Amino acid sequence: QTGVLFELEDLKEVSEQTADQIKYICNHKVTGRVKLHRVLNPEAWQSRDTYLRVEGTITDDSVKEGESASSSIYGVVGNAKEEKALKSAFSDLIEIQHELEEDVRFTRASGMTLSVKPGSGEDGLWQTIRLWQSFADQRLMARQNELQRDFQEKLQAFLKKERGLKEEELPSPQGTSE
Repeated sequence: QTGVLFELEDLKEVSEQTADQIKYICNHKVTGRVKLHRVLNPEAWQSRDTYLRVEGTITDDSVKEGESASSSIYGVVGNAKEEKALKSAFSDLIEIQHELEEDVRFTRASGMTLSVKPGSGEDGLWQTIRLWQSFADQRLMARQNELQRDFQEKLQAFLKKERGLKEEELPSPQGTSE
């Protein structure tokens, strides 16, 4: 099993502003992978009163010149035939998204950026992972906005029908100004 290694970029203490509802706000980035050996506090899975602590080994994602990546995740994906098939499947996905006119979709140009090379550089696997994470975040945000719009429409319909409010008496939808 594999976990991710986070690097803390920013930490703000906000307990006073939130009446201890939220203690900290932090920004962090994923900087690597960790091979997990064992969980030190398995009860944290259920209680969630503390962070899960594990013993593990940090995986070196940088393959140095002259070394083989055959024993790493990159060696598995790095097979030229499999890499070509992966890029083809990604291009097919992009075309289907455009044909369906998905509201959140990859650009056609992003089909050329898919990479599985070792490391975190512009042409590395971590860049592809960041691309997918951004896509997932944008899809989530779009669905949240859609749900918010649906809720506002239903609330306005309810207020008109059940409470007898007129259009001008309704509160304006959040995010718009009148």
